[in-house]
Amino acid sequence: MDINEFGKLQHNSHNFQLSGSIKSLERDLILVASFGLVDRLKDGVHKVIEELYDSGVNTRIITGDHKDTALFIAREMGIIE
Repeated sequence: MDINEFGKLQHNSHNFQLSGSIKSLERDLILVASFGLVDRLKDGVHKVIEELYDSGVNTRIITGDHKDTALFIAREMGIIE
């Protein structure tokens, strides 16, 4: 799951200009929304994984995701239980 958040920067001037570091802007943000997105598996993935398994192909996942995310995806795909 990807977690996304939106924030706003509150100011009192119509002539407001951004200045300073990114860190100072992040510190002054007001949280507006937070939500998660889940990428669903494509149709047919389970069938392909099953066919590969039945053919003796050892399937692995290579990802840059967090370990827990990779394990969740592997379970969802049927690669591990």
